[in-house]
Amino acid sequence: MENIEKFNYLQGSIPFRGKIDTLTKLETFSINEGITVEQEKPKIILQDNTLYQLLSENRLLTSISRPILNKTFNYFADKTILLFLTDTNGFIIDLVSSPEIILSCFNIGIMLGSCMNYSSFGTNSISMAMHDNSPITLLAEEHYCNNLKIFNCFAIPLRIDNQLVGFLNLSSRETKDLLDLTSQVFLLADLIEIHFKYSLEKNNHINNLPYEKDTTIDDKHHPLEDKIYFYGKIMTHSKLNVTIREIEILYLLHIKKKSDQIITQLAISKNTFKTHLKNIYQKLGVCSINDCLSQINILLYN
Repeated sequence: MENIEKFNYLQGSIPFRGKIDTLTKLETFSINEGITVEQEKPKIILQDNTLYQLLSENRLLTSISRPILNKTFNYFADKTILLFLTDTNGFIIDLVSSPEIILSCFNIGIMLGSCMNYSSFGTNSISMAMHDNSPITLLAEEHYCNNLKIFNCFAIPLRIDNQLVGFLNLSSRETKDLLDLTSQVFLLADLIEIHFKYSLEKNNHINNLPYEKDTTIDDKHHPLEDKIYFYGKIMTHSKLNVTIREIEILYLLHIKKKSDQIITQLAISKNTFKTHLKNIYQKLGVCSINDCLSQINILLYN
């Protein structure tokens, strides 16, 4: 009863809240592992050869995720947001944020090679997501260690053909960001998963993976035909500095929507649509919709 009362404030409107049973269980596990609320850094931080091995084993995943995370972070108005990626065991393999936030995280041991499971750093969004194998939102005060109580976090598992390959985490000092950005984190996870799977298949690695391909997925469905893949391909192109709204318009043009249909679907005026189109033409260096679509096809299929 005491534990239920302790966490009864968690029953709010923020989605993907952690279960009270999981919170109390991980708190007990953390205590049994010798974790204290005053602990300043994770107990386990890989260095030297072990860190090099960790990063080498996850090089393909991080090479896919980094441009996606970097591009997405550039869209955030709040530059105190932290995005990081872990392997299946909760070891951090990539971080993206402003230099100031990366430095402050380094000072509390949030860095490449840090282990975020409960036996290393108590209750946090990664250890919760690992335990429940599901998306988890954790507010600042719910972390077990005091040094983590400055962050509100959302973590989500990454899967390829139903096999876990890692976890993606967004941390923010503002609770409001969790409400506003949760859907974007899902999109990011989808983008990373699709790009990762496509790269594996392209390099003929898929048959060497230690898991079975999901036979419920239609083999005729190609990632390049997917809206998520389209968004990801355009978002991560290094020289194509288009906005999210411009990507929406490009995608609708790509799937043969007419101008009037796009205006209606996006609930924008005709003049606004023309302005977006003009900006897109300038960025692509074209003068017509046909030339625009030709350029997009080159980006998608090369």
